[in-house]
Amino acid sequence: MSYCQVIVDITSEDVDRVFTYRVPEGMKLCPGMRVHVPFGRMKRIEGVVVSMEDACDLPDGRVKDVADTLEDYPAILPNLLHLAMQIKEHAFCTLAQALRLMFPQWQGASGPQLHQTLPGVDSHEGQLSYHLGPALLELMSPGHDGPTAYVPVSTDTSDEALATVDGIYARDAIVRQLGEALRVLRDTAPESVVTFGGECSVSVAPFSYLSSVYGDSLAVLWIDAHPDTGVPGDSYTGFRSMALATLAGEGDPGIVASLPALVPPRNILLVGLEHRDDEGMAVKERLGIQSVGITGTPEDNRRVMDWIAASGATALAVHVDLDVLDPRDFTDTQGRQTSGLRSSDLVRLVGDAASVAPIVGFSLAKHIPVEMMRLGGLLRDLPV
Repeated sequence: MSYCQVIVDITSEDVDRVFTYRVPEGMKLCPGMRVHVPFGRMKRIEGVVVSMEDACDLPDGRVKDVADTLEDYPAILPNLLHLAMQIKEHAFCTLAQALRLMFPQWQGASGPQLHQTLPGVDSHEGQLSYHLGPALLELMSPGHDGPTAYVPVSTDTSDEALATVDGIYARDAIVRQLGEALRVLRDTAPESVVTFGGECSVSVAPFSYLSSVYGDSLAVLWIDAHPDTGVPGDSYTGFRSMALATLAGEGDPGIVASLPALVPPRNILLVGLEHRDDEGMAVKERLGIQSVGITGTPEDNRRVMDWIAASGATALAVHVDLDVLDPRDFTDTQGRQTSGLRSSDLVRLVGDAASVAPIVGFSLAKHIPVEMMRLGGLLRDLPV
């Protein structure tokens, strides 16, 4: 007989602890897997397995069985579970809150290209580092008033799971996780969303949801060195490069149709664009999406503020790809440039934008802790 410790998905101080459940014979569980368990008067509630145990001190009659599993893989990596515990200790939030703070999607970053741009890091390890990046962002961020959402992300790196379908790398996983993100947003119905990614496509679900809430009153600032307006059929198959085009209604028909709302191209401004030789530039120009280069002067900022005012927006969604930053300020990302937006200029830009219209959506994407991944590889090769 085996048992497991489970965090139930209830945001309440009264249940801010783990609960013991019996693992039915034949059921395979491991830490990080999502399960349905009976809880109180509720027949089924979602939870996350924290640990496995061989014995239980509770009377047998008080221990209930796990009902079933939601996936056959751990939706949350063990290091994220550990970091969630740290978040609870440092931020004084409940465990359920801490586990709703991350969207570590990595499948939108096509494997071969990632391997080329992160020397010294195995391709799949580089992809899975997207799991660690969002957790570190959350750990270092200021306290929050309430939970946002956690989207479970597969860690399956098999060829079958990562197959390119209809011109999109790992399309099946992308579609499944996008649907899960939209479901969580529908169920929680927030008025504002903060997302920690993950690669750039993590902004598709929250920004589409916010567009369904605010309609044409929502404007998007996409702060990124790349246009992210690629489409299926381009030489690069990672969905992250198609994120903004998808939000504007251009791209995979099935994915576009699944979104609750689109963002009109006239309501999108690209900020910090450097890669004007990107394949997606043709789509950007055809859609009429405007852009501003690196904003390092008051005049540049004023152009952005004037655009927001002219759009008539009463709400903003701001996407920040960390590769837009100057390498003198930040290096833990992919596709680093020789120049970029200074951190102080980014903070000023976002603050100025918020003075024109309230920010109801904010995403930080592409935090890849490369040195930590290299250190992990070193530790595996040492007798420690």
